[in-house]
Amino acid sequence: SVDGGVRRIESAYDTLGRVTSVTSFNAATGGTATNQVARGYNGFGQLASEWQSHTGLVNQSTTPRVQYAYSLGASGNHSRLTGVTYPDGYAVSYTYSGIDDAVSRLTSLTGLPATGSTTPVTLEAFKYLGAGTLIERSRPEVDVALSMVSQSGSTGDAGDQYTGLDRFGRVVDQRWLTGSGSTATDVDRYGYTYDRNSNRLTRSNALASAFSETYSYDALNQLQGFIRGSTSSPSTTQDWEFDALGNWTTVSTDGVDQTRTANAQNELTQVGSASLAYSTTGNLTTDAQGRILVYDAWNRLVSVNNASAAQVARYEYDGMNRRIVEQAGTLTTPAAVSAAVRDLFYSLNWQVLEERVRDAAGAIPAVADTRYVWSPVYVDALIARDRNTDGNITTGTGGLEERVYALQDANWNTTGIVAATGISGLTLGNVFTRFVYTPYGESQTLTASWGTPAAGSAPITPWSHLFQGLKLTDVTGLAYVRHRDYSPTMGRFIERDPIGFEAGDSNWYRFVANEATVKTDPSGLCELDPDVTGPCRLMIYAGHWGPDAEAFIAQNRGPDNDKTGCGPYLSFVSCFSSDYTNRLGAANLIPNSPSWRDVLKAKHAIGGLKNAIEGAREFAKRLCNNRKSFCDDGTTERYQCGEKDQRCDSVTITVTCDTAMKTLTTTGMFGGKPVEIFPGQFLKTPNEEVRKLCETSIRIDCRK
Repeated sequence: SVDGGVRRIESAYDTLGRVTSVTSFNAATGGTATNQVARGYNGFGQLASEWQSHTGLVNQSTTPRVQYAYSLGASGNHSRLTGVTYPDGYAVSYTYSGIDDAVSRLTSLTGLPATGSTTPVTLEAFKYLGAGTLIERSRPEVDVALSMVSQSGSTGDAGDQYTGLDRFGRVVDQRWLTGSGSTATDVDRYGYTYDRNSNRLTRSNALASAFSETYSYDALNQLQGFIRGSTSSPSTTQDWEFDALGNWTTVSTDGVDQTRTANAQNELTQVGSASLAYSTTGNLTTDAQGRILVYDAWNRLVSVNNASAAQVARYEYDGMNRRIVEQAGTLTTPAAVSAAVRDLFYSLNWQVLEERVRDAAGAIPAVADTRYVWSPVYVDALIARDRNTDGNITTGTGGLEERVYALQDANWNTTGIVAATGISGLTLGNVFTRFVYTPYGESQTLTASWGTPAAGSAPITPWSHLFQGLKLTDVTGLAYVRHRDYSPTMGRFIERDPIGFEAGDSNWYRFVANEATVKTDPSGLCELDPDVTGPCRLMIYAGHWGPDAEAFIAQNRGPDNDKTGCGPYLSFVSCFSSDYTNRLGAANLIPNSPSWRDVLKAKHAIGGLKNAIEGAREFAKRLCNNRKSFCDDGTTERYQCGEKDQRCDSVTITVTCDTAMKTLTTTGMFGGKPVEIFPGQFLKTPNEEVRKLCETSIRIDCRK
């Protein structure tokens, strides 16, 4: 059955085509608002405030809101993010210093510590190589840093000091350390080797070799084998067999085979002896444990019931598809009995900023129970988490007195937690909990010394952001991946991909093309690949500077400035687009794209979009020519091919327009008024060519 808690979602816009509210209702017509998001903008069209009401319509005086601050100095000729204020009032500041200021490159994030002090501390600071290659992320509060720079004078394979990267920009030494130079001490460290297709072959653990890993792949770069420990005497092994569309037909764990069956829609119908069931829209409704999963009309998971029909987890969503309420019990105890209701409040980038726990009467308190600070290097790269552990809202900062920092490996898995404040008996800066994973995300918690915790012992602090930084719910075993839910045990999504074939995969359930050791999928829509081969994308955004453009970047930009998601190169037709180009770096951009350092007037926007499309066509030809020049010799080396080390079997060019740009290209109107080209002369009604600009979708086959 389909859950009917939400039956209608409405969006409202201002005269400039910007979203001002998104409201969910409990009836197809009329009815009552169940939740609402409202937005306010500054004079440049940037998102300044977002109110997030979970229990009806927004009241701007009382509804929790996230606030954004920007530099608006005319002398700098830019407007960039300088701060985010959380709903409970906690503030994170973005600083740009020295040369970073000149190129709008972030220097550090600062905020208050969890000790109750009013003196800000640096939460994370950054150092760069060249225009945008990140070589260091440091956390001064705990004296821990991730560095790609040699600490002892040795050189990398390219003959330089950047030993963490090879000559192709791939991570070969992910080193979290304390101290510097000859006194530097590793707190977490992994070394990587690659084949010519940039598949990771090994992941060596410098602190505990028993947890080193070896991988093997088939001819389609799908992960075929996994070994933990020595190859002669491994502690864990896994092997996979696939059908033609990448469905697992057999997975063998430590020599024990499990067979699987998928139907013509790639729905997994049999796992061992267990039968699975799906809805007509492709959502998993009965899993291998016999649990019943219920979805709403937007294919969002709203409840999980155990085999006895007791509800063990339930969720609610706002009109922007963000999971805003969650409640999880145990496998045997209903959620309503055994677990608190948690309300989640989000950033513009779909990151949870804080969680609040409802009181016994069901009211949402004014203070947070948990707070998160995220790194800009990757959407799921958690810097620090603050938590209220004593139940006292007057201790710590805003009632949160425990702070821990998260460490990640090169594929964004959380590998360790570092103590900062609020945990008795732990030394500042020491790793106190570690995590290891199978390639598709089944996790194991270990002690600081890589041992197994005593049976039945409680964790030092509960932790849920695990595989690839995704939040895992213990009771369901599922990870929430924004647009979908992922099952580490199944190694696939439980719902179809909302964008279908546009994700570049014929199998709408497959996770990152079965290449989980090197790829991620933070959106639940399409994989992020540091060395993309096959189809290449050129994507143009046209419209207002602000949240629509930021969302476009967040969805299509990858872990750092020289990697983008799903292979796209980007271009912007908007006011102040030069800020986007400075932020992303040349490797992310369609060359010679139009760029404006100030306001883009409506009368120039259509011409700018035409120029951007023509520039994309020319760049597509260059990419195809590169393939012919470098890739038709029978070799398979991705890194030899194309601009940005990329081979393109085909190139697609697409345009994304906001509401205002769509209106301009179809009616010639902007802000409800005709567009004046010269005094007394107005833009004519657009012809067929102009009306279709925002629908541009071009595919070029480079193999012809």
